Amino acid sequence: MGFQWQFDVPDEVDQPPAAPPPVERDGAMWVVLAIGLVALLLWGWNTARQAQERAAAGLAGELQQVLELERQAVLAGDGELFLAQQVDDPAWIALQFKPLHQAFTRAEREVTRAEETGEEAWANVSWSDAAGAWQRLVFFVREGERWRRAPSGERFWGPDQTHRYAWGELILSASDARWADQIARFVATRACCADQVLTVRIAPASVAASRLANAVVVPSPRLIGLDAAGEPGGPFWELLAAHLAPATDPIRYVVPDEWALRYERLAADYGQATGVAVEIRPRGDYPADPAAWLDQVDGAQLSPTVGLITAGVIYDLTPLVEADPGFAAGDFYAQIWAAAWWRERMWQVPAAASLPIIYYDGAAFAAAGLPEPAPGWSWDDLNTVAPRLQGVMGDLSPFRGPYWGLLDEHGDALRGVALNFGRRCLEPPCLFALEAGDLERAWRWYDEQGRVFMPDLSGLDEATRALMALRMKRLMQAAMWVGHAVEFEDHLTRIDLGLAPLPRAGSLGGIGEPGQVGIAPLHVTGHIISGASRQPERVWAWIRHLSQQPPDALREVPARPSVAAAMGFWQRLPAPLSAVLTASFPLARPVMIGEAGWLRWDDHPEPGASPASRPAWFPLAEE
Repeated sequence: MGFQWQFDVPDEVDQPPAAPPPVERDGAMWVVLAIGLVALLLWGWNTARQAQERAAAGLAGELQQVLELERQAVLAGDGELFLAQQVDDPAWIALQFKPLHQAFTRAEREVTRAEETGEEAWANVSWSDAAGAWQRLVFFVREGERWRRAPSGERFWGPDQTHRYAWGELILSASDARWADQIARFVATRACCADQVLTVRIAPASVAASRLANAVVVPSPRLIGLDAAGEPGGPFWELLAAHLAPATDPIRYVVPDEWALRYERLAADYGQATGVAVEIRPRGDYPADPAAWLDQVDGAQLSPTVGLITAGVIYDLTPLVEADPGFAAGDFYAQIWAAAWWRERMWQVPAAASLPIIYYDGAAFAAAGLPEPAPGWSWDDLNTVAPRLQGVMGDLSPFRGPYWGLLDEHGDALRGVALNFGRRCLEPPCLFALEAGDLERAWRWYDEQGRVFMPDLSGLDEATRALMALRMKRLMQAAMWVGHAVEFEDHLTRIDLGLAPLPRAGSLGGIGEPGQVGIAPLHVTGHIISGASRQPERVWAWIRHLSQQPPDALREVPARPSVAAAMGFWQRLPAPLSAVLTASFPLARPVMIGEAGWLRWDDHPEPGASPASRPAWFPLAEE
């Protein structure tokens, strides 16, 4: 429809004729202008769309690269590369070790859509496995010039909504609200107890699924797995089902064979007091590698390693200890408590610790004309006396040689060198970092000095090494050996037994006070929960109970001072053992979880070669 303009013109002769109204011309002009404007808008929109698509494609490519590097790290067991792709959030990183998430990380993944909001981004990622094709949301945060994987942000989800049903409450975010009735029907058919009011939280965050009392928390299906049609997939329903009906089967708990009878008595008393059955299983019934059997049990008495943690077979205890005010976390010796943690997460409940000391034959020192070790002796002193002791053993032992000045079956002398090199720790607890260079110096000490008076045990398997060490001690082929307090009674009546702490630094570069003992490695044992257990809360109560019991072996240091006091541990030590342990324990440094694979005879490098400073983080991919 055109515009009609009306003009009033006076009727005068001398005026030129009035032009006809420009109705059609003006209408055409406006049509042309409108078409041009629309074309301009379409061009602008298309240009913006193309720019947006290019930006999205560029963003998708950047996020895809992060996922590829993450996968590469896991397949290669490269912990540093893996960490470089993650935000510095210990809880988030620990969550990635769970089998559900690690299987996702190992898969070939494709970013199908990506969006960026400020310093945050999210991507829809697809992958497939034997069960089908899946997709999930993955979130990222920009740090500097690069993206890192991160827990889910808050902007995507919208406010929480609460839906009430006959069985209880379902809480989920606005973005997941369309699945409320579907999830509610699933809960209604699988909730364990009709007389209980249940609260189910579908969390808009990457959290560990859990059930505590009548509350179930499971991450959103968008974070676990949607099917190809964008509906909650099998992985989500399996996870939800596992926590709706928690297991009430007997707790399956693995212990060393020699302590099985003791734990059976503890389990019987615990079951009578709590009504919870615990089934004790000897360690000898399972393969040597705990990763091969931990998914078949609920927990075990063992020391966790990085490999077991990153394989996802050990449960992260941090949420349990934080939620349990009755655990009395402050009732642990600081140096023992530190051994329960790795990357700011707790992986075991400490039970006891074993402190290496040096046993020696006093007759060998007398025959060599040497004074026996005094508190504050150094590695220089040991390097001097050990060869001279070696020279007199042939006259003392009724058995054939070879003879040695020092025997170190488990590598504790090597650890002592590494811990004392350049250190000054005069006040406990000694929790300094142990660096790769310390390992190199320890092996260098052995190659340049220790090899002269110590047997080479690096070519032997563990069983053969233990048998050879036992033979050397029984046949008086070693003047000194590094052992543990549990051996004290075994050697007491056999020889003119003497005890000494591990030496202090000396020329290793440390500065020590006169009479100060060396920093000794402390071996901590504890209790863990299997990552596959369907009843972690019940297992937690059991291992919390175990932490309040005396240690398995005589002379092991209880993890809790309250236990030590109740059993009179320090007061009942024999005088020679008491003198060494009370001097060494305060400055002892625990062998941390991340160091469990270091300084083993199995890993002895060729002289001059640098040892591997870190074991592989993840189970390596099969070739």
